[in-house]
Amino acid sequence: MHAIALNESVNATAGADGFARARIGPQIFGHEWHVTRIATTTSDFINRNELRVFLNGESLGQMVAGSYNANQDFNEDDFTLQTLDVLICVWSGCAPGTICTLQLQGTIKDRR
Repeated sequence: MHAIALNESVNATAGADGFARARIGPQIFGHEWHVTRIATTTSDFINRNELRVFLNGESLGQMVAGSYNANQDFNEDDFTLQTLDVLICVWSGCAPGTICTLQLQGTIKDRR
C-alpha cells in the first residue's frame, strides 16, 4: 500500500434558485481518500453564500462539513472516504450563474 497527495476539486454553477450542487469522491476500486482540508470559493462576492457538505446522502445526519461564508473559506477536517463514497456539496444564497468550487486536500491510499 502506498499513499499519494489528495488534491481534487469540483465545480458547480448556481441556478436561478441560488443553489449549486456537485458530487466528488473516490471512484477507483481500492482507493481511500483521507480528507484533512476542505476549501471553498465562489465567484459571487456580493451575496453571503453558504455551503453544506454531506456524505452519501443529503440529510442533516450526514453533514460532514459546512461554511456560513462559502467564498474563500476552509475547514480543517479529518475523515475518510472509501471507494464509491460521495460527498454531496450544496451551495446556497448564490446569484444565478455563480461558479462554486470545492477543493479537497489530504492523502489517497491505494489498497490494491
